Amino acid sequence: MQNLSGNLRYAVRQFRMSPVFTLAAVLTLALGIGGTTAIFTLIHAVMLRSLPVSDPGRLYRVGEGDDCCVEGGPQDTWGMFSFPLYERLKAQTPEFEEVAAFQAGRGRMSVRRQGVESVARPLRSEFVTGTFFSTLGVPAFGGRVFTPDDDKPAASPVAVLSHRVWQTTYGSDPSIVGSTFVVEGHPLTVIGVAPAGFFGETLESDPPDIWIPLQQEPMMNGEGSLLHQPISAWLRMIGRLRPGASIDGMAPRLTGLLRQWLQNDSGYPANWMADVIRILPKQVVNVVPAGAGVAVMKEEYGRSLQILLSVCGLVLLIACANVANLLLARGVVRRGQTAIRLAVGATPRQIVTQALTESVLLAIGGGIVGLLVAMAAARLLLALAFHSSHFLPISVTPHRIGVCVRAGAADGNHFRGCARLACHAYRSGGCAARIGPQHQGSFFLRP
Repeated sequence: MQNLSGNLRYAVRQFRMSPVFTLAAVLTLALGIGGTTAIFTLIHAVMLRSLPVSDPGRLYRVGEGDDCCVEGGPQDTWGMFSFPLYERLKAQTPEFEEVAAFQAGRGRMSVRRQGVESVARPLRSEFVTGTFFSTLGVPAFGGRVFTPDDDKPAASPVAVLSHRVWQTTYGSDPSIVGSTFVVEGHPLTVIGVAPAGFFGETLESDPPDIWIPLQQEPMMNGEGSLLHQPISAWLRMIGRLRPGASIDGMAPRLTGLLRQWLQNDSGYPANWMADVIRILPKQVVNVVPAGAGVAVMKEEYGRSLQILLSVCGLVLLIACANVANLLLARGVVRRGQTAIRLAVGATPRQIVTQALTESVLLAIGGGIVGLLVAMAAARLLLALAFHSSHFLPISVTPHRIGVCVRAGAADGNHFRGCARLACHAYRSGGCAARIGPQHQGSFFLRP
């Protein structure tokens, strides 16, 4: 422990004597570690992180793709469905213990709290089935969430608010639950508030502020209602797999049902049917894992983020090589100092240990500054990519795995560089420290 303390003090003293070298090494590492960590943080948020729901591994989406918001014809690889088609598909998925549908697009509705607000405010809304929250495994933060009884044509109009809008817009007022909101001129009762950190089934900018049961869509949209139109595909579908069940065989079964529906019950005009039948073999329904939700951002930005990560990894490698070269050059400059240490009795092990200590301290300093660079870089990238968004549910706090991997990579490169440095300094210093055989007890080396 005393040797370690002495090595640390000596390393700090050396850094203070060479401020330009220290600053150059730390900043070089910080840029490499920070840039790579920022990209990995975004990749983790967009491509790797699961939804904040119960047991996300059992969630599967029927259909795939990120098309939005209403389709009026064949889709080849289907990802959105009309409500009548959703009902047909739901009946053919016994492997799921619960199935839910939700609006593919987002709308804005005028909302005001009755008796409190005189002017309505625009809130982002999403129509969902009564099984939406239970399928995802999301409890209420306050009040309760929807049940199937809330999603019936004759049910009393109700709504659930997001935790963010409850907190930021309504000041965390507990009396919100049970109060009446006027939405598009129609009174609804707020029955609950979603938990903090839940922003819906899709990672996207400006997520829903309010959820409304699907059966209330005709009341809200009037003549423009899509609920009972067989042609208009505007709903996505997700299910929770039963324990012990498997999705094997589900996709071919649902694909067959889809093709039958297209021919017999789709409601397409008669002059469309020849083309529909011609492209029928291309119409498929896939069943894909949905633990991370609907991968809209993954589809849109995943490839670009992977390329950026590769580029930043190369930058990190170059940064480590540059720092290793700086250390080697510094070792050459310090040959005289190393020679004196060897002459007065320092062992080769002590020389190498001291070099590695300095390397670790530089890596730690570069890592700490790199965290700040990573947070700033992540914020900058998000601001550039989503400059028109009001809210984005992505944290810019560097992920601990990314930080550890990049710091470890930096340390590994430094250790290799410092090993070369120590060996070079030892050889050079040993030659310079050759005092001669006439000096008894001195450190004597031959080149």
